Amino acid sequence: MKHIKSFKLFESIEAKPGETIEVQADLPIRGEVYLTDSDIAYHGGLIDNIDDYLSKTGLYLTKSKGSAVSWNLKGYLFTRLYEVKIKKGSKFINSSPAGKDTSTNRLNDEKDTLLPLGIVGMTDNKFRSNNIEGDVMTEGLILHKSAIESFRVVPFREILNDKNLRNTNLINNSRIEILTFKNNKFVTIEEFYNSICAKVFRKKYPDITNEIKSGEGELVDKLYQAMGLYPLNDKENYQQIHTIIIDHIYKNKNIQSEIDNIVESMSNEELEKFICE
Repeated sequence: MKHIKSFKLFESIEAKPGETIEVQADLPIRGEVYLTDSDIAYHGGLIDNIDDYLSKTGLYLTKSKGSAVSWNLKGYLFTRLYEVKIKKGSKFINSSPAGKDTSTNRLNDEKDTLLPLGIVGMTDNKFRSNNIEGDVMTEGLILHKSAIESFRVVPFREILNDKNLRNTNLINNSRIEILTFKNNKFVTIEEFYNSICAKVFRKKYPDITNEIKSGEGELVDKLYQAMGLYPLNDKENYQQIHTIIIDHIYKNKNIQSEIDNIVESMSNEELEKFICE
């Protein structure tokens, strides 16, 4: 085993695949150096530009899509799911990241320690071996963009189309509660996204929205009949209007696709502003 206690940042120290090394950062890092296969992993968070993001900190990863969908330790209003393809032949160390994306300073200590060795990522045993049972959390960390072959944001609709993901719970908060009309501790990703779509619909189709509010017209009669609801006695019954709009969107795929495109065209900042307005 090779022990490395300190070095100058630009000093060249070779870390060979197959050997176990121990380096001293803020906390010790110990593990086998290995070369990655081409692999897919996921990140839950908010990233506007991956190059800018990696210039400041590391990218935390898991093989569990469900864990990535609900991962929000930084307390964002919402998060997005990102799919990351790891480049084959990248030099990683088999040492657990243990959720270190919560501490930027801690990650940068590790970047300063590992990057001069040519090591651009780290993973725990489950991540490396693909030993995933059910929704078991696996942990990986990318320290440099050279380890990424491709990076994409997963559309909300793609998440909802996966029966294993659509009921993933998100932590509720006061702003999301206003959006979803749910005052539970948790809302599902499906409830959250459906509510965003309903809000887009109300703005894009005010005439149909007003027709639903009024409880009048052939469209409304059909919607009430299909859902087993009575016409609104109170024009301000927003929760019932909300439910009817969501049902209408699901039954009209062209409208659904149009609204999906509107949502996905928004930046993270624009979407947050839209949710809160």
